Amino acid sequence: AHQGTGFLIGPDVILTNRHVLQLIATPQAGGGWKVKADSAIDFGHEFKARPSVNRRKLKEVVFWGDRAIDFNLIDHTKLDLALIELEPLPGGPDPFAVQSVAPAVTNPGVPVVIVGTPAELVDPS
Repeated sequence: AHQGTGFLIGPDVILTNRHVLQLIATPQAGGGWKVKADSAIDFGHEFKARPSVNRRKLKEVVFWGDRAIDFNLIDHTKLDLALIELEPLPGGPDPFAVQSVAPAVTNPGVPVVIVGTPAELVDPS
């Protein structure tokens, strides 16, 4: 089932929300997250409303906001962001890959705009 959206920000890395991470992964006692076995991202719906394009399995959570996101309360003091590494694409680079946002991040004068796709969330309980 659809749990959220993500953006490809490198050949094998997506940017998504921490609240999406809370639905697709389990926090681990020693720190970090374990991605649920069936979790993947599919770029088809955003690309000409196709049913499936380059479905990629989620491999490892590499960064996340440090505080849990409450689904019933908006709190802008919490970082609602997560970065997830994808399984490599068999056969080479993903045609949807974009250039790294690193140059913009290292230069605070460069504006970065990210547009999300709103979706109905599944209640995590």
